[in-house]
Amino acid sequence: MSVFVTPPHWSLQPFERALLLREVVALAGVSGSWDGDRVVIDAPVGKRAITSLVERLALARSVTDEQGREQQTHQHRLEVGVGGGRRKVTSHALHGLHPYKGKFYPQLARSILNGCEVRRGSRVLDPFAGCGTTLLEADFLKVDGLGLDTNPLAVLVANAKLRVLRRSSDAIGEALKPLRRLPRQGVPLPDPYLERWFPPRNLAYLLRALSGIQVLADDDARALALVSLSSVLRHCSFQDPNQMRVYRRSPDDHVPLLSDAFPTALLSAIETLAAVQKVYGADGMRTRSGRVVLGDARELAQRTDRKFDALVTSPPYANALPYIDTDRLSLRAFGLLGDDGQRGAERRLIGNREITDRELRQLNGEADVAIAACALPEQLVDLICQTREVASEPTSGFRKRRTPGLLYAYFRDMGRVLEGVSARLASRAPAVFVVGDSAVAGPAGTSLAVPTADIITSQAARYGLDLRERLGKRLTSYGASDTRHQRNAMASEEVLVFQAA
Repeated sequence: MSVFVTPPHWSLQPFERALLLREVVALAGVSGSWDGDRVVIDAPVGKRAITSLVERLALARSVTDEQGREQQTHQHRLEVGVGGGRRKVTSHALHGLHPYKGKFYPQLARSILNGCEVRRGSRVLDPFAGCGTTLLEADFLKVDGLGLDTNPLAVLVANAKLRVLRRSSDAIGEALKPLRRLPRQGVPLPDPYLERWFPPRNLAYLLRALSGIQVLADDDARALALVSLSSVLRHCSFQDPNQMRVYRRSPDDHVPLLSDAFPTALLSAIETLAAVQKVYGADGMRTRSGRVVLGDARELAQRTDRKFDALVTSPPYANALPYIDTDRLSLRAFGLLGDDGQRGAERRLIGNREITDRELRQLNGEADVAIAACALPEQLVDLICQTREVASEPTSGFRKRRTPGLLYAYFRDMGRVLEGVSARLASRAPAVFVVGDSAVAGPAGTSLAVPTADIITSQAARYGLDLRERLGKRLTSYGASDTRHQRNAMASEEVLVFQAA
């Protein structure tokens, strides 16, 4: 008799079919193969391996054992609670607790982790943790993880998810009960900037909500409340919710009441937590220790002296998404920007596009030295030269003149990250990067491709990270269809699988 693994109802891309097969082989410990629309294992599979397949598979909805007994996977049970299991969803299991641009979907993170053969006791690293997708999935697989991110709101969101998973939903719900009646007196206005972006009624409620959250006795409940408040803050402001940067709504647009949106978000978070614990058990996550720290991926070697058994990450692109600008209302309301404010927070991002003329001259000088020393990949040198030609055209504007320096800075920084990754990975450990090629302005209205995957592969080789596999990934959607950044959307990404020396 054979064991059958049935994929989800939604159609898998070719790279997902390859990843599912890798998952099955890694978890079952025996070879399998695709037979039509399912994976078949003809070799004997023990009871423990069947359990592992059911609990861990990311891209499957059921496993049928050798006696013909079919079991739904944990992943499918989580998805059913959000989208009925008939379509791909990415907001299950607290992943939808807070909107976050540019994250890769959780099923991909889990599938990659399974393919990396991480086990209980393994250590997983994500130097671009964002809202914690990789770390959360590692927790579900009972694997310890460490993430870094320079966005303080992302760190708050990620750690809130990880911390509440270790608590029962009933306990968290009880700890949040004081928020049912907020204090009449709100906190002092944290930042005068906020007055410009909220209707008076919503601003007054925001200050009262912050006052109520501050006095919550339970740290985990307080973190969840802040994240839930942040998740609806932009939607209840004058900012156009379909835009990532600072665009105001049309004067005719209705602004939802924060007093309605915040309690709804809190209730949804508790219900989602309960749904997760129904699958894994209320005590299933308490021994995990995954966390995300505020830190710079370029300083990875200095941030920790631990060795990691796998790395799974999705770094920013050469023209980074405006993460800080997108979340500026929450960052200002929660006092998370630090002494150097929003501009300082943005400048710490890899791929940041906001630089001064002085910084641009310095970057161009560094690039000249690196090119003369043959220290850059050939494709990067060609790209810098091409964009310099565009920048020198009389009609070139502000952005085009900065492009050569910004491209050099991005790949210089990614080289530093790769050097740190090499130092922190255990011998022969896998390192998986999900990246996408982008484009910059070319001559006469054309565009120039930025071969990000090729350049990062060349850089990785310099630090002993050998490319083992390269899988193409088609992007089915990106952002909202009416956003002004849609014209820059990428059609595909690649999954780069490296192995440390």
